[in-house]
Amino acid sequence: MGSILFSLFILIIFIYLLSKAVHLEDLREVDFIGSSSIPIVIISLIIILTLISLIIESVKYFKSSGKASHLKLSKKTISILISLTIILVIFISVLNKIGFIISCFLMLPFLLIILGEKNKVRIILMAIFIPIIFSILFGLALNIPLPRGVSVFHDISRIFY
Repeated sequence: MGSILFSLFILIIFIYLLSKAVHLEDLREVDFIGSSSIPIVIISLIIILTLISLIIESVKYFKSSGKASHLKLSKKTISILISLTIILVIFISVLNKIGFIISCFLMLPFLLIILGEKNKVRIILMAIFIPIIFSILFGLALNIPLPRGVSVFHDISRIFY
């Protein structure tokens, strides 16, 4: 039942967004497709996929004659979710102060350990290369500014992008 309610919630949100996307300014003289066509197509695909998901989940629910299987969360799962949430909140709160690269270097090992990664070499390599790859991709290739941090952290981020 929860997945049906979630699908309905998502469906309502994206129908609203589709109604707003239809009224976007369209610059067809610049581009054949126009600037409003891409959001309309993407949102329409999301609505179609959500409808498919809603139908599948409704059929599953009614075939089981309304008896939903309740999954019990173990204490370990709950502690993992709480830990991930705390790490994410800390990451977001320090992101502008210490910058993207340093905060990723600090956050990724904890996330990987909490999620069950045991290979220390893989943890170290991912903690080093993921922030560098994202910095190069967004900072240099796409020219999307990432938070650089303040003071010393700003100077450190200039090394990468």
